Amino acid sequence: MSRKTKSGRQGKNGKNISSKNNSKRIKGTEYIGVGQMTRDRSLFVKVDGLDEDIYVHPHKTRGALSGDLVRIVAKGTKNVPGRKMEGEVLEII
Repeated sequence: MSRKTKSGRQGKNGKNISSKNNSKRIKGTEYIGVGQMTRDRSLFVKVDGLDEDIYVHPHKTRGALSGDLVRIVAKGTKNVPGRKMEGEVLEII
């Protein structure tokens, strides 16, 4: 469960949930899954309990490779037909 503080949202371990530069906060749902890297260095994360994998743009993988267990935040397109959910890697576990 995340906590809301004056400085922003924090995860279970007290770390701020944010992108590489702390000027932009990431909002979305957090998941843990296994990544599968493609030739163009994007990542598809398979999460237990979800029917489809989550796409991660190459600039948002934080160095995760195929087979890595990652914690990601996914935003948006879950209910849009024909579109995959998109996310960003928060950490490699």
